[in-house]
Amino acid sequence: MTGDGVLDGHIQRLFDWFLETEPFFATHMGRHEYDDRVPDASRDRQLRDIETAKGFRADIADVEPTTLSPGKRVDQNLMLHTLDLNLYEQEGLRFWESYPQGASGMGSGLFSLFMRDFAPLPQRMASITARLEKYPAMLEQHKTRITRPVKLWCEIGLESAQRFPGFLAIIGQTGADALEKGPRERLQDAIERTLAATNGYADWIHDDALPKAVDRVGIGEATFRELLKHRHLPLALEEIYDLGWKYLKDSKEELARIAGQIKP
Repeated sequence: MTGDGVLDGHIQRLFDWFLETEPFFATHMGRHEYDDRVPDASRDRQLRDIETAKGFRADIADVEPTTLSPGKRVDQNLMLHTLDLNLYEQEGLRFWESYPQGASGMGSGLFSLFMRDFAPLPQRMASITARLEKYPAMLEQHKTRITRPVKLWCEIGLESAQRFPGFLAIIGQTGADALEKGPRERLQDAIERTLAATNGYADWIHDDALPKAVDRVGIGEATFRELLKHRHLPLALEEIYDLGWKYLKDSKEELARIAGQIKP
């Protein structure tokens, strides 16, 4: 097999693994064979996924660039950059240990099924029901991740959990109008179990995660500089900082101008 073929094989296996590991992303990308699944959200699975990604990175790096066509050398460099950045975020920054995103993640996983008309509504509602049935267990898994809670992110996660029942109500009403008796009753049962699990998850954030949370968000200058290296941005930290203040100032001036037009 040529170097191009070897590289393509590694990238295809990486992509297939990622779709299977992240079924919500698969649905968003239009791969609907995973529509009835939810991710394994446990801490142990997250740590295993980091090691698996390292293995894919090693395989891709082992392909000798001189055996690749010019376009495939670009692909190799792009994949290595993407994996390096992802691994730094997952293993270095580890935001997944600090941000309880169980409810917002599930909302995203249901939204693509609910809003995109890629299949008849009853078929999409069947996938929604299947995901809802697995959701309580996923929430329990998600709790095992949060070992370094951050106050602001916990507050956002709590608000997401408190708002999620509103989306479930819309799903339930849509199912009541569109489904036959059997699927409708199955959906309603899944919604009721999901509501109970979501309320329990919100209580856990409020009673357990928030009291332990630290009141900080920033990663610090040294870590941010390291992140910039992995992002391969062409600007220094100081230049990015100055741009941030410039964009903030420009945005405020634009908002003031628009507000002045609206106020009369």
